[in-house]
Amino acid sequence: DNMSNKWNRENLWQVLETNNEQLAKALLALYQRQTLAEQHSKQTADHNGIGFNGVDAPFLSSCAEGVKKFGGLTHKQVPHVRKALKKYLGQLVTIANERHAHKEVTSI
Repeated sequence: DNMSNKWNRENLWQVLETNNEQLAKALLALYQRQTLAEQHSKQTADHNGIGFNGVDAPFLSSCAEGVKKFGGLTHKQVPHVRKALKKYLGQLVTIANERHAHKEVTSI
């Protein structure tokens, strides 16, 4: 059946809760959804429900840049990023299912 291929909040969170590498990839996926202007200013200019909210933008943007530069999150960042990303599960499920539907490789 088709449903077994679909991501939802529960099964995606199970992965993010235990896998730091996937957590970092999820963070990057959200970061890439920020508009270029938002990335440039590290703030959220467009309140469009995509990317980070204004409160999280500076911290999560700097973490995402760290992942791009160093290839992963630091041990100190992991629990904070994990806690923050919980509120973005809806977006992450959308991203995961879009990639699955297009048979894209899930690595970023």
